[in-house]
Amino acid sequence: MSLGQMDLFQRARSRSGPTQHRFAPGHSGDPAWLRSTIQTATRKRDMLRPFLKEFCDFMFRRDVFYVADSGTLLGAVRDGREILWDDDYDLFVLDEDLAVLVAALDEKPVFSRDGKRYSFGLSANQNGYLSVQAVCEDKSFPAITFADMFFESDRSRWIHPMAQDMFPINRIDFEGMTLNVMERPEAYFNALYGSEWKEEYVITNHSLNMGNFTKLTKHMFPKINKEAYHNLCGEFDAHRSRA
Repeated sequence: MSLGQMDLFQRARSRSGPTQHRFAPGHSGDPAWLRSTIQTATRKRDMLRPFLKEFCDFMFRRDVFYVADSGTLLGAVRDGREILWDDDYDLFVLDEDLAVLVAALDEKPVFSRDGKRYSFGLSANQNGYLSVQAVCEDKSFPAITFADMFFESDRSRWIHPMAQDMFPINRIDFEGMTLNVMERPEAYFNALYGSEWKEEYVITNHSLNMGNFTKLTKHMFPKINKEAYHNLCGEFDAHRSRA
């Protein structure tokens, strides 16, 4: 591992702080509020998704064995789609694969979208894990953070997938792209979200609060049941098809 890689690991391992739960104004279970939250999150995902697709394809080509994590994994496994109010993407890699990824990014590969050339970068954040960013070559727009990347030895204090449950990794069709998901996610979901994860839809995202949803904190978040969520999905899909 290079000195640059070691520095990246160290900064991510040293920036974790106490988790706080502070909800934004207007955070409630009101239907109008929820629809507005979904619309805002959808616009954000629509902007970020092409970068995620390109990045995941790049990792696959470079033999980086990542998997979807947290809300991205939950939506993919439970519903076969993105969670309606989710406003970012989550990935996980083993430490050895993070080293492979950093080395691949050190080669400065360049990608193109809408006439703009950009590269990918990893930035250690204050939560103890990594932010994955698209960085425009001519600096005509600021770096876009499109995913959180967790790794084995990060300092997020987040429960991570176990290697023995990850492999063999499954590749699934997901929102117009191919995504890696772990082979056996059930024990991970039970440990992270509690045994009700299949039926209980907890409403949270980065914009709504400054805390993490786990089975120990889920009482702090509004939630709806599976039937109500599926009704929302039908309404959302109908609206999208008319747009």
